[in-house]
Amino acid sequence: EKGEKVLSYAGGALNDILSKGVISDKISIPFGKDKKVVIEKNGKEHIVGVEEIFDLNEGMQFIKQDITSKYSSNSFLLKYSPELTQSIIKPNLSVDIAETSFRRENARNSVQKKVGVILKGEIIVRANEIVDESVEDKITSMYTYMSPKQNSFDRVIRFLVKNMIFFIIFFLYILFINSQFKKLNIRKRDKIFISSVFILNILVYGLFYQFAHIEYLLPVLLSSILISLLYSRTFALVSLLFNLSSLILYSGLRMQGLLALLISSIYAIYLIRERGSRKHFVSVIVRVGLVNGIFAFLIELYGETSFGQAIISSVYGFINGVISIILVTAFIQILERILGKVTRISLMDLLDLNHPLLIDLAEKTSGTFNHSMVVASLSEKAALAINADELMAKVGGYFHDIGKMEKPEYFIENQNRDFNPHQSLPPEISATIIKEHIIDGEKMANKHKIPSQVTAFIKSHHGTSTIEYFLEKSKSQDPLTDDNKYRYDGPLPKTNEETIVMLADSVEAGVRSLSNPDEQGMKRTIETIFEKKLRDGQFNESEMSVANILIIRDVFSNVLKGIYHPRVDYDNIGKK
Repeated sequence: EKGEKVLSYAGGALNDILSKGVISDKISIPFGKDKKVVIEKNGKEHIVGVEEIFDLNEGMQFIKQDITSKYSSNSFLLKYSPELTQSIIKPNLSVDIAETSFRRENARNSVQKKVGVILKGEIIVRANEIVDESVEDKITSMYTYMSPKQNSFDRVIRFLVKNMIFFIIFFLYILFINSQFKKLNIRKRDKIFISSVFILNILVYGLFYQFAHIEYLLPVLLSSILISLLYSRTFALVSLLFNLSSLILYSGLRMQGLLALLISSIYAIYLIRERGSRKHFVSVIVRVGLVNGIFAFLIELYGETSFGQAIISSVYGFINGVISIILVTAFIQILERILGKVTRISLMDLLDLNHPLLIDLAEKTSGTFNHSMVVASLSEKAALAINADELMAKVGGYFHDIGKMEKPEYFIENQNRDFNPHQSLPPEISATIIKEHIIDGEKMANKHKIPSQVTAFIKSHHGTSTIEYFLEKSKSQDPLTDDNKYRYDGPLPKTNEETIVMLADSVEAGVRSLSNPDEQGMKRTIETIFEKKLRDGQFNESEMSVANILIIRDVFSNVLKGIYHPRVDYDNIGKK
């Protein structure tokens, strides 16, 4: 009996809805200004307003409201009638695009070319007379006649002015980049890429402008994330503002839609810089998609859009966010190679201790591996202290000594106390072997396709300093020894990060060589190393300031003090 009631109600409700007409989605209807449609049924046509027909969501909403008002006390009917109806309801209306276009063209052609003709000296309307449709046509005609004419010349001028404004905006953007972002080293290929980003957004709008809420599908979010990763956050924010300005100029998009893009793009710019690792891939996709979708929904509701339309906008926003992150992850390495950049995504991948080179370093040269970990830690903390790129510095610390894997036994941190192969070699040969770890490291890096920015740490972490131990040994045998034979070939470090790793490498080795590394001893050793580097010209090509060098010196002292702090002498406990 209960089942019969459900079937009876569902059948009646379906008949009511389908008799009015059900379409899958009202967005697909190309409405005119009056929001009316022509429905053809059984060979007859009749005109109805948009509110007189249902889409699938509105039909189900109508059924839920109807059954609640009629059978509020029948819980079985309330639960199963909507479920049954939803499973069988199907659209019985569809849009005939070809017929719609045909009729619109006929209506366009049937419009009189001259409406509201006014004869010379004719009185259009007298005081207190009713203004009917013919009088309204004459007033409109007079207004049109007296208004400035938009001839072909005027349209050309408007087109030229609009493009001139765009090029002025773009020129100011490039000028701003060149003056404020000199450290980014914006080259010709970078400018081509940035220009393409601008054009891509305008092109996408031009191709799909007829879609409702197209602003939520524009690749502004994708552009912002790419620029943030390839250049910097600040640069991405500036680019975002100029990008939105050009879209407003060309498209006249609704401001609330662009506001949602602005907010979600800013969020994505900061999130992708903090959680750019591929390990966090799913998390970043969901976060960016949700933020984009939620803001699209809220802004649409604020703009008094219907709830259904707001839901559609939020779905567009979520899809845009998800697709943007997927495309970034898929193409970022290609863009890195084309533009000669290295992003935080790649750097965080290189920080994975499961990288083949780091696994080999740990297995073949445990002493060098431990040294590299300390250098990386020192470099990261020093970079943070002077607002340098801490990820780049840490990666540089990890990989700077990988060349020692070729001949690990020739480096003191990998030797046991019983055997030192340098004891049987002339100092000049020993120095040559030591220098070769730079060349070997560069070859390994190239073989494993390590970015050139990271390879630079391998080449520059000794600068052109001397190999002091073997130089002094040679001078004890021959006072006329040529110092240049015992110098590394360089180059000198150029960036702040390269300079930090050079200093961290020397300081860690120097402090580790102390027999009793107390606080004062470590401090003197660090100061001596810094002074030697300065006198030897190792900072000559570096962008680092003297103030930052002093900050780094203090950071190294504090960090190493924690690593090499005094231990309790358990052997002497209880002894007098």
